[in-house]
Amino acid sequence: MNQLKYFLPNKARCGSIMFLLCWLILSVSSATGRAIKVIDENDLNPLPGTTVIGNSGLILGVTDESGNIPEPSVNQYPLSIRSIGYESSFVPSYTDTVRLAPALYTLKEVVVNSNERPIKRIVCFAREYASGATGPDTLQLYSEYMLEAFLKDSDRKVKGYKSGDADLKSRNVKRYCRISDESGRDSVARPNRNDDIIMLSWENILQLPSDKFQESSAIANDALADTIMGKYGPNTIHRKMNNLYTVTVDHLSEYEDHKWSPAIFKLLGLSMDLRKSTKSDAFNVTETGSYSIEDYIYSTFTINLLAKGKFFKKTFKTDMPVEMDTYIELYPVSIEYLTTEEYKESRKEKQEIPFRAPLNLQPLPEAIQKIVERVENL
Repeated sequence: MNQLKYFLPNKARCGSIMFLLCWLILSVSSATGRAIKVIDENDLNPLPGTTVIGNSGLILGVTDESGNIPEPSVNQYPLSIRSIGYESSFVPSYTDTVRLAPALYTLKEVVVNSNERPIKRIVCFAREYASGATGPDTLQLYSEYMLEAFLKDSDRKVKGYKSGDADLKSRNVKRYCRISDESGRDSVARPNRNDDIIMLSWENILQLPSDKFQESSAIANDALADTIMGKYGPNTIHRKMNNLYTVTVDHLSEYEDHKWSPAIFKLLGLSMDLRKSTKSDAFNVTETGSYSIEDYIYSTFTINLLAKGKFFKKTFKTDMPVEMDTYIELYPVSIEYLTTEEYKESRKEKQEIPFRAPLNLQPLPEAIQKIVERVENL
């Protein structure tokens, strides 16, 4: 239950979930029964949790534990394939196996550390994809963020430090949306600050990994992977390969049938199933087996919901459940060490942070890039 705290509802997160479910997403499965398998090109191991995006920018789903995903329909090619720790891949037409190459990473900028500077200011860049379709109608939202958090060493006391500052806060945002329907409309827009569409974002689930932790004992003894089981499946998977250490957490491993259906929402006619909620963190491998935020490369978040309540069916004018998918990438850009006085001044200012992409940023899917360009040219 503790690992679900960033995904289970409090007042703010309930609001985000309620609005986010207004996206109509129907994942499309192939009628042929064929599948695409995604593997590591070096050791040929399957890559579960890989995100597959179609040629319109719609999220088609993620690979299962065997690295497989049902073959998309012909009109959804070419595909963009994205997996943590690997270079994204472009797939122009059907192939039964996609081999991903491990990515090479450059460490982020780190500004001098000293005992007189006990606070770490972390600046991050994030991308968020939300996409969907219902019949001939499609709706897409793409967002970019600059975020900020302040961390302190867990074993140090810093007078005046606010624990809530460890949570990432948005300091700049860009949003782009596209709507197309059976009437032939194909429009793009940049949502205004006061538009309800801004409330659809999952930005508030973004979190940094633990500042300090040791690799698992199995990994320390030369195992390539170590799985910690939950009640109904793998809860946490540690992997060490390709000079990369990854930690993937499945927040639904303690739930039967791998889904969470909040009872309180059923009473409001908002019944839904949370069917996928995973977070993966990637770090540069260290010689000591000890990891900190300075070794952090990036994170991915994958979410799938099925809305079944009367409210959603009435809103969407459908008798069918509504399915949605979201995929987010979070990259650290810089780490700066602050004195207590500098920290207090910085947290007070809350200044807008100019957009700055990390060196290891994965390329945008072509369809999303086209949406961005159309909006920028309005």
